[in-house]
Amino acid sequence: MPRRPIVQANNKFVDAECSCSALDRFTFSWASTILQLARNVSGLDIDNLPYISLYMRSSALLASFSAASQNERPLWRRLVLHFGRAIFWQSTLTIVLSVTRFGPQYAMFRLLSALEKGELTTVWILVFGLGFSMFFNALLESQLQWTGWSRLAIPARALLSILIFTKATRRGDIANGSVSTGEELSEQALNLPLASDDVVEASEDKAAMAAQIVSSGEDTRHTPAEITSNLVGVDVQRISELSSFIWFLPASAIRLVVSIAFLYRLIGWQSLLAGVLAWSITIPVNMLVSRQYGIIQHELMESRDRKLGTITETLKSIRQIKSSALESRFQTRIKAERVDELGLQWKVYLYQTALFGLLISGPVLLSTASLLVYVHLYGNILPSVAFTTIAVLSQMEFTLAIIPEMLTQAMDGWISMCRVEEYLKSSEKKDASIDCQDIVFEHASVTWPCDADESKDRTDRFHLRELNIIFPSQKLSIISGPSGSGKSLLLAAILGEAKVTCGTFRAPQYIRASAHLKGYTSQRQWINESARAFVAQNQWIDDGTIQANILFGLPFVQYRYEETLDACCLNSDIRALPDGDFTLVGTNAVNLSGGQRWRVGFARALYSRAGILILDDILSSVDAAVAQRILDHALTGRLSRGRTIILATHHSGLCEPSAAYIVRLRNGRVEYAGVNECLDTQSKSTAGKDKTSIGTTPSGRSQYEKISDKREAKDQGGHDQSNAQSQQHDGKNGKSSTKFIEDEERAKGSLQWDLYKRYLYSSGGLTICLLAIFGFLGAMSLELFRTWWISQWTQSADSISRVLYEQTTENPASTEMIFHSTSRASGFHQQIYILLSFLTISVGMVKYIWVFIACIKASEVMFDRVIDRVLIARVRWLDTVPVGRILNRFTADFSILDSHIAKTIAELLYTMFELVGITVAGAIVSPMTIIFAVVAVCLASVVGTRYLAGSREVKRLEAITRSPIFELLERVQVGIATIRAFDRVEHYTLM
Repeated sequence: MPRRPIVQANNKFVDAECSCSALDRFTFSWASTILQLARNVSGLDIDNLPYISLYMRSSALLASFSAASQNERPLWRRLVLHFGRAIFWQSTLTIVLSVTRFGPQYAMFRLLSALEKGELTTVWILVFGLGFSMFFNALLESQLQWTGWSRLAIPARALLSILIFTKATRRGDIANGSVSTGEELSEQALNLPLASDDVVEASEDKAAMAAQIVSSGEDTRHTPAEITSNLVGVDVQRISELSSFIWFLPASAIRLVVSIAFLYRLIGWQSLLAGVLAWSITIPVNMLVSRQYGIIQHELMESRDRKLGTITETLKSIRQIKSSALESRFQTRIKAERVDELGLQWKVYLYQTALFGLLISGPVLLSTASLLVYVHLYGNILPSVAFTTIAVLSQMEFTLAIIPEMLTQAMDGWISMCRVEEYLKSSEKKDASIDCQDIVFEHASVTWPCDADESKDRTDRFHLRELNIIFPSQKLSIISGPSGSGKSLLLAAILGEAKVTCGTFRAPQYIRASAHLKGYTSQRQWINESARAFVAQNQWIDDGTIQANILFGLPFVQYRYEETLDACCLNSDIRALPDGDFTLVGTNAVNLSGGQRWRVGFARALYSRAGILILDDILSSVDAAVAQRILDHALTGRLSRGRTIILATHHSGLCEPSAAYIVRLRNGRVEYAGVNECLDTQSKSTAGKDKTSIGTTPSGRSQYEKISDKREAKDQGGHDQSNAQSQQHDGKNGKSSTKFIEDEERAKGSLQWDLYKRYLYSSGGLTICLLAIFGFLGAMSLELFRTWWISQWTQSADSISRVLYEQTTENPASTEMIFHSTSRASGFHQQIYILLSFLTISVGMVKYIWVFIACIKASEVMFDRVIDRVLIARVRWLDTVPVGRILNRFTADFSILDSHIAKTIAELLYTMFELVGITVAGAIVSPMTIIFAVVAVCLASVVGTRYLAGSREVKRLEAITRSPIFELLERVQVGIATIRAFDRVEHYTLM
């Protein structure tokens, strides 16, 4: 019976796992619909997939995690408490599986004993029991793996991703830590004039200066965007994988305990003790190598952060780099950091190989010492004891052999957990203001926030000191000063984005705009006196239409919208665009000119409900006529009535006559701060004449002001009329906007053989691949030969025992001679077995080396190709491809190529040769095994093909859906000051 009816969310069917019957759930039949659809259509799309269940949705996970967890606890403990129910179910399955795992070995022991004793009546019962125990274990293990992924790995990945994103919106705006230094120096470095006689030398000087600026960690203040991208793309994935297989570590401990108890009953405590002592030799070395592995892994992650930071800075400055022909310089820097990264990755692989060798040698030494001591004590070994012991030891060998990989991944996950926890505990933006009607600084000093110890006032950072400023409420104030004097820092301090190191900062208590919207009933109540709006020096325009950027989440009020466009001189620009104000601006607003970007950003602030406008040099990218019109109609016009406007600008001569308060900065200090004494009657009359000459009536009021007053007098419907106007506006412009950024393409169907050929060629060619294949083939051959040699050993011992019994019965005098012959034969078998054991250890280590070499080489070649293509690409292509899409390639995808694909190839080769070895061994014992092997391979091929048809498409969808996440992370962190000023953090968090 179904557990619940089929439900829908967002007009899509919710995943049917909790709606199907128990049988379908335990056999995973509820997923057959998607698999069948993947086979019938050419490729799955997002719309074909069901909506995820509630326990996997990031919003629900964040709400429950924030409500239940305590921040003072370590992150891993908070996660354990949050996923306690899933962990309990996983632990229960782990304990049951760890015990029942030895059911087949016990059934085999009873089966061989029955055959030795001739008890044929119980053989078939034991055969059935052997098969049932294997089937039951497979069912339990599949449920255990599904629990690890569906209840832990995927929800943990979603939860950590949203936690990191939320934290990114609360951190201090460290990206702007050098607005007045690093960015200006970078611009100077990339735009030095070139004399005709010194082109080469000047180019080299420019490249050196630009490289020095980009590489200086203190001046450029690399934004946290690249760190956040690595956390989401790499670290969260590692933690997710850790939570999916963490059950194996306690399961291994339980299996080892059960194995030791089983072996104690089979071979006695002396043989078992000898084996354990031989295995314990490797433990101290293993601990030392594991510690060094953790250190190298941490250095590798830091190297990836540096590489991604350089790539991000390069992509953001690609226009300046290309205009100065510095591609080769930055290409060299990126490749140099890539070489350092691959060098550390190679060290990681070497330590992994050492761990594999140590933990392969452990079980081999255990089995060798145990069997040798058993033969020494008892003279020979029966087949039932030998092969059951080998089966149990093989189980221990598999457990101990897989432990190194689990431990390395566990250490990777733990290192990533520490990195994420360190990020989540980093300092956040703090509101140090005291409630006041005006914006006031009293003996204050401010500086840019940093990740350093907040208790230390770093004297080497730029400061504004001894600020004594009182910005008047509902007036225009001007901040002027030369470049680098601290204008942007002062504006950041007003927004709360800078750190107040001493003194007092007072500002109006902020009321959330969302709460104020609920009280909006008429257009006269539009302004919220405590709300803020910000226009940054580096203008941030979101990816969307012009209208969406101006409205920025507010309702559409037609007359106010039109008045805003007129005040910001955007009407002519919008008429020239193909889709008007529904034109998509593109990534980084590439469809707009520099002046248009500034005016759209200013229009967003002017249209907003903010009573405090913080404007950073909005007149720098417009001509004199447009600047005058913006001053008359926007900064001092009707839309600015009742607003406190603080403008930082170099155009002091234009703006100061209309300003009520003036602040002049120089060298980090206030040179002058006070009321504008030049604001006399003459300047007012001059301003009035200017207004009359630019689209005003003789009464001195603009036509839009009169029209707006009439419309506002009629507007008593509040939101209802605004919504009606919005719908009417949308209906008139019902045509869809021209799509500027195309959706990311993905392959469909099976992988092309050409892709495998190119990867094979990039990895070093056929030679190194053959060496890797022969390495795994040799290791599997030695494993089979070692097992076959034990069978020959037991058969020889059994034959000699029978001969010894017959000879001693007929001729007791020949007993001593036969005993010496038996000892010599047993010694020969023991020597060969010891030799095979050491060869198994040696080849088992070497087989991984060739795979690691091939994968490192392929990753290096592919990275060089990608970075070369990106740097030589046309600027138009770089404008139309989101940065997040490119960062996705350099983070998550190359992390797979660097760290994961080598393990996957090694597992493929091991499984393939293991299958071949089992088939060959079975065929030698009984040719009938080939028939069953063929049937099993055919069934597995059918199931595998059906699974791959859906899995392949879902993995492709996962790869391309990561790009918007990286793009959103990059967009939000670049414009975090603007987003926080407009109180739009929640909107971007829930996207």
